[in-house]
Amino acid sequence: MLETERRERDIKAAEAEQKKQQAEVEKEKTLARARTEQDEKRVAELLPRAAALRGAIEPGRVSHYDRVMKLRGSVMAEVAEQRCLGCHVQLRAQVSLDVAGGEQVLTCDSCGRILYCKPAAAPPPPMAEGKAGPAVETSGRA
Repeated sequence: MLETERRERDIKAAEAEQKKQQAEVEKEKTLARARTEQDEKRVAELLPRAAALRGAIEPGRVSHYDRVMKLRGSVMAEVAEQRCLGCHVQLRAQVSLDVAGGEQVLTCDSCGRILYCKPAAAPPPPMAEGKAGPAVETSGRA
């Protein structure tokens, strides 16, 4: 008898917990639906702009972009230490220099991704006159 009462209490507690979790899930579903609706509206706003931009680009580049996107899933790859970080293949030195120059659109000969280089870090600002420079550590020898 006592065992039955304890189990009934456990069942009621589990049912209460289930209702609580189900309410949380429904709340999350409502938020997800609202977010999806917002995203779909945003996509509908951006599609005409994307079509106009694609029309302004040379057709060969657009077809290359579409082909690489379908094949690789990503079209852009960073160049670091003369390597394409998309496929990790070593690039020719001239290609690395041209990508760093940023004057033309270059692709990786191996994976076809469009290569880019992150801009170099900005140099530190010059020190104002009369201010002490950064501390210099010495080895203790004269």
